[in-house]
Formats: sequence, structure tokens, C-alpha cells
Amino acid sequence: MSKKLLFTGIFLAVVAVVLINMRISQVEADQRRFAFLQLDAAENLAAGDEIALNRLRIVYLPEDFNSLSQTAVLDSDESRTWLSGRKVTTDVAGGSFLLYEHFADKPDTRFASQIDENNRAMTIPVNSISSVGIFIEPGSRVDVLGTMEEQVTVDIGAGEENPETVRVVTKTILQNLQVLAVGDATTRGRYLRKDERGYTTVTVEVTPLEAEVLVFAMQHVLGGMTLVLRNPANNDVDEIPNVGWEQFQSD
Repeated sequence: MSKKLLFTGIFLAVVAVVLINMRISQVEADQRRFAFLQLDAAENLAAGDEIALNRLRIVYLPEDFNSLSQTAVLDSDESRTWLSGRKVTTDVAGGSFLLYEHFADKPDTRFASQIDENNRAMTIPVNSISSVGIFIEPGSRVDVLGTMEEQVTVDIGAGEENPETVRVVTKTILQNLQVLAVGDATTRGRYLRKDERGYTTVTVEVTPLEAEVLVFAMQHVLGGMTLVLRNPANNDVDEIPNVGWEQFQSD
């Protein structure tokens, strides 16, 4: 056997050993990988949505990601049984790893926690015409208007008893209220996922005094209250005069 053939044989044997070791290392690495569950990129979940197992995919990560297994849901028969029919308690963007915190019932994530500690939440009956169609959503800021009767004194001159009369006016009742919920949707994601955008109630954040004002107004407005939508950058509270028939009378 020539030296050339001998060296070739040795070289090929070394290459074979290297390839075998690489393959063994790869197999061992594969065995150490973790299988995590990831939401399909096209599937966005809103708080309250149920997990669809057929919209999950498996992502394998190396053992360097072992710490992630403490917070993310691993793929297993037990995990899939646990997930079946379970609803997320927060919005989950498409392509996200499923985390246990997406399903946690934490007091600080409940609806009541969105209310300032000195304020209240109050629900107003509305319809699509009186609430800017479908454009009011959780997080919007609105003013509340209403038309109602009010008693006024008619000045008929000195020395005469001034009688009272009733006139109809439209007034801005409250300004710059934050919308906490539209119907039963408490997050924008949940609202956008609704099959039907229509709603009959809007829940706003108010002070205790504003709550009393709204309760009084709801008992006296003619035809229900109207919400007007604000630009989110506008937090002004303006002096807005009442409007009555006098604004429509010609000089």
C-alpha cells in the first residue's frame, strides 16, 4: 500500500470520526432542547379570549433558555390539557410565547384596578348615534352632553313679581372623562375583536361628585345623554355656554 493511500485512509477515518462526533453532539443537543408553545403570528388574543390549540405552534430552543421554562408554557400533554378551554386574562400579541402570566387572575389586573383610588366607575346608557358610532373605545376621552328643562325667572320689570318659566337647553354636563369600557370590552384589543361593534353602554371614570351629577342628569335629560369624542391630546376643560332656542332666533 502506497503512502498516499495510507494518508488518504487516515484522513478519511479522521473525517468520519469528526462527523460522527458532530452528529452525536447534535443529537445530544436536540435531546436537551425545550419545546415551547407559541401563538400563531396571525392570531391576536384579547383579554377573555379562549385558547385555540390548533392556533399554537411548537418552537424548540436550546438548553440555554432553560430559565424561560419557569415563565413560559412548555409543550406537553399536561400543558395542552391545562390550556384546553382556558381564557387569557390579558391581551396577547400574535407570535408571542404563551406565558403563565397570560392566564393569571391577579387583583391588580382586574377591571377595578384601572380606576384611580379616589374615583369611581359609572356606566352610561347610550346608542350608536349618541356615542359617535363605533369610534369610542376603551381608553377614549369624551364629554357628556344632555338636553333638559330648567326653570328660569322672567324679568318683567321693576315693581312686578317676576314669574318663573321653563325653558329647554342643551348643556355640556361633564368634560374629559376617560372611557374604561365599551359594552363588556375593557381593553381596546377586546373591543376590536368583537364580532359586532354595537354597544348600549359606556363605562367612564368619574369623581364621586361627577357620579352624582351623572345620576341626576340621567333622570332629567330628554332623550338620553350624548357623548362627544375628544382628541386624546386634548385635556382642556372649557367654559361652554348652554344652548337654547335663543341661539336659533334671528335678530
